[in-house]
Amino acid sequence: MKLSLLPAILLTTTASIAQAGGFEAQTLDTGFMYEEGAVLTASTASLNSNLTEANGTKILKDQNFTSFSIKSKVGPLDVGLTTYRSGAIQMSGAASPTLSPNPIPNADANIETLTALLKYDLSESFSVLAGINSDKLGTSVISTPAGRYDISSSSGTGYLAGVTYSRPAIALRVELRLQSESDLSTTTNYTSPTGTTPFPSPLATSLKRPQTMTLNFQSGIAADTLLFGSVHRAKWGATPITVGAATTHGQAAINNSFSDSTKYSIGLGRKFSDKISASLSYTREAGVGATDTSLFTISGGNQSYNLGVKYTLSETTSISAGYSRTEFDDVTITGYGPASPVYTGNSANTFGVKLQVNF
Repeated sequence: MKLSLLPAILLTTTASIAQAGGFEAQTLDTGFMYEEGAVLTASTASLNSNLTEANGTKILKDQNFTSFSIKSKVGPLDVGLTTYRSGAIQMSGAASPTLSPNPIPNADANIETLTALLKYDLSESFSVLAGINSDKLGTSVISTPAGRYDISSSSGTGYLAGVTYSRPAIALRVELRLQSESDLSTTTNYTSPTGTTPFPSPLATSLKRPQTMTLNFQSGIAADTLLFGSVHRAKWGATPITVGAATTHGQAAINNSFSDSTKYSIGLGRKFSDKISASLSYTREAGVGATDTSLFTISGGNQSYNLGVKYTLSETTSISAGYSRTEFDDVTITGYGPASPVYTGNSANTFGVKLQVNF
């Protein structure tokens, strides 16, 4: 039995700034590397946020995500390229310097990643993955009660390594992979709340995309039925974000630490005919809990319910559509008196479409 049921666009685009665990947006999808022969995929997703602060201000911005993947066979190697948004901070707070009525930051920052991959089959059952990540932080702007931070663009690289065990007869595949951290250190121009620039030189800024470890698995459990899931761990605790130094830049300096995050996903896929298959899955990511002190935290955790449908247009072409509803755990941000933000009863909806062509 061979199933090509993707967890059809598992939409993990609800930026994890909702956690203390940084701002991961999308995780790397290596599923295209296991397709036979050459393959090209293109997908787009739209995140529509209902995440508001208790006073009704919408905080998480609506976002669009686009990804492309291509893979070909070169001798004994599968060679692939894929693009995705690995990080995003998109917040629409007012960032009032007086802490009233809204101290929440206004932020626009994205990290786009290009990953080059190689897969080599050691045997029918075992294969190894290797790759290089090229990460690019775009020119970013973040406004907080302490002032405005204009962050210069920056690039960094990291490696990827993994191993996969497969049993094609039962559609079993277990993949374990590690992505190293990527240094995106850059500079920041600071403007005080009064509109002045007290520091003539840009402030040194340290920023890293964290090391991640991912376990993906799938297995046929009945005729035309697939069980799949994943565990994704990001080591944000080892990648604090710093801007300037407190000894020389006072309150303008930033030293923001995060907590490691772990995301779990489990789902079922079903092939109904030669043309139609579908998947249902559940994703859970624990967060900081009911309270936190960081103004960049917008929920205490989240859970997502995901639906995917795949339609095979021909022997070489298929199209998938996905929907994800994310529910955010309540959280109260402490330390800002009457202006302390409170997030409760929030959610977001993500819709996506994916086209795949096999050659």
